[in-house]
Amino acid sequence: MCPVAGFSMTTMMVAALAVSAATTIATQVMQHQAQKRAANDAAEAQRNQVLHDQQVAKNQYAAYQDAANRLNLRDSQERESAAQEAFNAKLQTMRNRERARAASSGVAGISVDALLGDFDAAGARQQNTITANLNASLDQNAAERRAAFSPVQSAFLQANRKQRTIRGPSPMALGLGIASTVASTTAEAYTSGLFPSGGGGVTAS
Repeated sequence: MCPVAGFSMTTMMVAALAVSAATTIATQVMQHQAQKRAANDAAEAQRNQVLHDQQVAKNQYAAYQDAANRLNLRDSQERESAAQEAFNAKLQTMRNRERARAASSGVAGISVDALLGDFDAAGARQQNTITANLNASLDQNAAERRAAFSPVQSAFLQANRKQRTIRGPSPMALGLGIASTVASTTAEAYTSGLFPSGGGGVTAS
């Protein structure tokens, strides 16, 4: 083989190795960039989700406050109504007793005492009914208050959940990958005899 042909063949082999190495390095760089973009996109999506969850929690809490204020007002109104109803019932019992005494003025006996006892028993039953109705209303309001708070609790748990750590590709790993490609390409060149360990150049065989 003439020196020119040998030189040409060697040059082509070196060029092929260089192209292969460059292609591998370019692929590594593109993969690194793609992974970096994916990590950035994932981190941005997570940040947006956190902001969304926090806003949902704020909205849920505002709705709960409105519901709680309404239910607190209802509690107050129902207590006032029950107190007025109990007072009227007690007043009615007192009036009934006064009428019974007036009607039986000068008359004593078991029948009068029984009548007064009936009035007292009826008044007590009415008071118990008023109290039971009030307690039932307050229990219902408390149940509505708990139901209104349930989505608030869930929203705050969602907004404060532990965020996963999103890491992008390591620049050091990219550098090591490129260095490994260069080293393996150089080793292949020496193994192929493209860069003889001694001598002053390429010779024809």
